[in-house]
Order: sequence, then C-alpha cells, then structure tokens
Amino acid sequence: NNKVVILNFWETWCSPCRIEMQTINKLDSLVKDTSVVFGIISTQDMNKVKKDAMLKTIALPFYHLKSPMPASFSGTSIPRTYIINKKGEILVSEVGASAWDDSTVVHLIDSLKKAD
Repeated sequence: NNKVVILNFWETWCSPCRIEMQTINKLDSLVKDTSVVFGIISTQDMNKVKKDAMLKTIALPFYHLKSPMPASFSGTSIPRTYIINKKGEILVSEVGASAWDDSTVVHLIDSLKKAD
C-alpha cells in the first residue's frame, strides 16, 4: 500500500479515548504527508458519532466498523492504537490512552515515511 497507517479504535463515551483523540489530531498535523494515513474507527452508529461536538475540532477521517474485527486488531479494550509500516507490518500496538503527539512518536512516523 506504500503508506504508513495509524489506526485508532475508540468510542464517544470513552473518556480516555476523548483525551487521546486530541493528541492523535496533533500528531496528524505534525506528520502531515500523503504517505501517512489515519483511520479512526468506532463501532457506534455514525450518526451519533457525527453529532459529537468534539469531532468539530478533529480533522481526521472517522469510520464505522461494520464487519467483524480482523484478528490482528481484535480486543475489547479501548482506546487501541496501531502503527503499521508501508509493508503492512504492525510496529506499534498500544492499548489505553497515550500521548501520540510525543516527539518519539513523531520521529518514528518520520522514519517510517522515509523507509521503502
């Protein structure tokens, strides 16, 4: 796919998810590039998600998971975030809220953008 992918599984009712979402949004602005793709995924009804006031401050694409969770991303805890390199390998698998705008994450994404 030749893209670095950041996937985040979250729900609007999850307080840690809401806090973390701000750092993911900031990460997007810090690593902005056509070779980096963000996918913010919820199992909630998208009409409900789209009405959430917080989303008006987030510039990321939101998706609704309609099919069963792929085994590589299965789990019941949220938030869950994955960083996948251009070869499709999961390099980071983090359960729980994290500060995704941290400089170490930015450096990791920048190095992944340059890798073939």
